[in-house]
Amino acid sequence: MAAVFICPPVSRPLRNRPDPARSPFPRPDDRPHGRPDRSLRPISAFCAPDFMTFFEDMSYNHGSMLSEEHFREFVRPYYKIVIPELEKRGIMPIVDSDGDITVPAFWFEEAGLQGILPLERQAGVDIARLRRDHPQMRFIGHFDKMTMHRGEQ
Repeated sequence: MAAVFICPPVSRPLRNRPDPARSPFPRPDDRPHGRPDRSLRPISAFCAPDFMTFFEDMSYNHGSMLSEEHFREFVRPYYKIVIPELEKRGIMPIVDSDGDITVPAFWFEEAGLQGILPLERQAGVDIARLRRDHPQMRFIGHFDKMTMHRGEQ
């Protein structure tokens, strides 16, 4: 299995500026991040990734750190550019987001993402509810990493 990991340029400003002014944000139409097909072509020539992960971490243990309005304005437009290019190559788009992703899972699915990881149990993520609410999505994780210090026994 091969994977590609991408951190979209819009993530950094949203993380670093809690009250972002809209003007400094690059618009997807400007494509300052480069064309996704140009970035994916060399990877696809080297291997055929099964999935690609967006590193977003937009949630914490009490839910999303981003409003749905900000997601739609700042993040989703980039997904709408990149995800079709991935799908053309048979690459499954997955988002990596810590914390409780119960509400953002709806936004991710609507944007075209096909899966979420790592599903943090200690954040109260209910895998049964996610499977019921999003039967077409894939979920990876749901391991309680707080038990790792105990060893294998």
